[in-house]
Amino acid sequence: MRTILILIWAILTMSEESFGQYRYNLNMFEPEIVDARAEALGRSSILSSTGANYIFNNPAMLCNLSQANIQLFIRSIYGKSEINEKGGIKTTKTDYEYPFHIKLNGLSFGMPYSIPKYKDFQLGFGIGYRTYYDNGFNMDGSTNSTYDDSKIKTKSHGGNSTLVLGGGFGYKNIFFGGISLSLPFFSNFSYENHHQYKSKGTMNSTFFTLSTSYVLNKKVTFGARLRTAFSLEYNIKFNEYEYESNEFESEAEIPYELGVSIELKPFYSVKFYAEYLTRFFGDFKQDNNYLYKNSNNGYSFRSGIEVGAKTLFRGGFFMQSVPLYKKITSDDTKKENKPQTEIGFTTGLGISINKKLTLDFFGAYTILNYDEKYKYYSEQHSNDYSHTRIKMGFSVGYNF
Repeated sequence: MRTILILIWAILTMSEESFGQYRYNLNMFEPEIVDARAEALGRSSILSSTGANYIFNNPAMLCNLSQANIQLFIRSIYGKSEINEKGGIKTTKTDYEYPFHIKLNGLSFGMPYSIPKYKDFQLGFGIGYRTYYDNGFNMDGSTNSTYDDSKIKTKSHGGNSTLVLGGGFGYKNIFFGGISLSLPFFSNFSYENHHQYKSKGTMNSTFFTLSTSYVLNKKVTFGARLRTAFSLEYNIKFNEYEYESNEFESEAEIPYELGVSIELKPFYSVKFYAEYLTRFFGDFKQDNNYLYKNSNNGYSFRSGIEVGAKTLFRGGFFMQSVPLYKKITSDDTKKENKPQTEIGFTTGLGISINKKLTLDFFGAYTILNYDEKYKYYSEQHSNDYSHTRIKMGFSVGYNF
């Protein structure tokens, strides 16, 4: 019986409620961008990544590099959430604080390759390490209710990390195509909470990314990206208690992601970016069960602007669906089918130290507020949710 209970707890730590309210990202399956310029431009990444980081976001553009390039990406996060619940004579207020947490999320290398006999064709190759799903955060929380108070504390590290290999080709600097393969690489995670529950394990996933870009003219470029569906395998070990078995396996089915993008350059020193990506929440599965059962499809819309020449100023805005749903009855299994929408504002700066060295900085502030009302017997209940997040980081690029 205890083994069954601990297995249920393990699955719940990867479920909507745990990863929606008790982790940093509101969507546990939101891929990391791994590029400071792209983050600053409203998280649009298909046409707005930097140098070798195209291996992660659009391998087709690797052939457009002017010389070999290496990129390093570091991010830091902190923020808070507040939940107010009211029902009858009972009120509960829960606060989550996310202390400063810094992490190396990406390292990449890319290089172009020319074919002397075929000057109309360009080739490019790349290799990189990235955190695809980021589980790294620290959380301190407290719950104050009419009847009792409690403290909540969580430490989570690691995530789903991959080794990415890929390349791209170009024709007359007009049409580009590329493909990359992502393989599991140092993909470990650990988790500990205030109840002294401890776990650690690994994640394994393999998938392809196909991309293309088309330069319509000097002012307009189009791009598209397809990341294939894949299985995300978890191996979880509990080392705190003596059960018949302290090792469990779980598997999540991740649907494909499709994105389209546009770059506009109305003036020499001004660029606009807009991007749309799919979020098929209704197709996510955990151990062959639908994780967000009957959920409507979501989306992610991203946009940004870049102004300047040597020193570049950036700003952006994005809206994205997250798998949080309003309760419509007292039964937790009965909720709205429409996912909530998180909005975010971004900013950043790009600096060329010299011809070889570049620095890119970004900051992002995201918000999600919503409320739900329902009846439990004759009592009217209402819950108010407020989530805010702050994320900052930088990329360092070096040309050889």
